[in-house]
Amino acid sequence: MKKVDIEKLYAEKRSISKKEAEEQFDTFLDIIEDGLKQDDFVDITKRFRIEVVPTKARKGRHPQTGEEIDIPAGRKYKWTALKRLQSIIGK
Repeated sequence: MKKVDIEKLYAEKRSISKKEAEEQFDTFLDIIEDGLKQDDFVDITKRFRIEVVPTKARKGRHPQTGEEIDIPAGRKYKWTALKRLQSIIGK
């Protein structure tokens, strides 16, 4: 499902315009981004958890030349489905 599909469904369920649904959904996404910046995690109880996890520096290979390269330490996002989503996915 794409973002526009989510907004359309949200507008129908809430009986609001598509424009209002888009604004509200964008606000929700902004809040998630702010939570990740501020606390390094967002936990939507029983649905999902997104967290920032550190990665270690490591060696890698350049895919075209095969040359060994150094990959610096960094951060990545980890998404975990929680109880409610797992029960839906498992069906």
